Amino acid sequence: MKSTAAVFIILAFFACATQSQRVTDALAPAADLGETVGCEGEQCNLYWERAKLWVVRHSHFKIQLANDMMIRTYKEPSDRQSYAFTVMREPVSGAAYKIEFGSYCGNPDGCDVDSASLKGAFNYFLVNGQDLLIGAGYLNSIN
Repeated sequence: MKSTAAVFIILAFFACATQSQRVTDALAPAADLGETVGCEGEQCNLYWERAKLWVVRHSHFKIQLANDMMIRTYKEPSDRQSYAFTVMREPVSGAAYKIEFGSYCGNPDGCDVDSASLKGAFNYFLVNGQDLLIGAGYLNSIN
């Protein structure tokens, strides 16, 4: 009986590892982007529009607030493995800003994509306009 349970645990581990590897491979180009994205002038307007699009495209939850400085979705406990997002655009100096991304997984068992990888995917989309999560099979909300 113990050996059967061990086999199921090992199979579950490898099933998760395979899924994680698929996401890891898709998000590899975003690995070295850093914690925040800096921008200046018109570039910031483009990045902010991309930020709104990314959040709308990947959030299961509705937008609670969207203005020139913050984008925030509702954050609800859920049985779904879904993220809530907060994005801040903070003035640094003159026309320069930094854009910071935050995520919250409402499921106590965690979400499929880890928050650091999610931040990398978001930052990559801001800078390059390419949505790496779509390539990983996430057409809509992050599960």
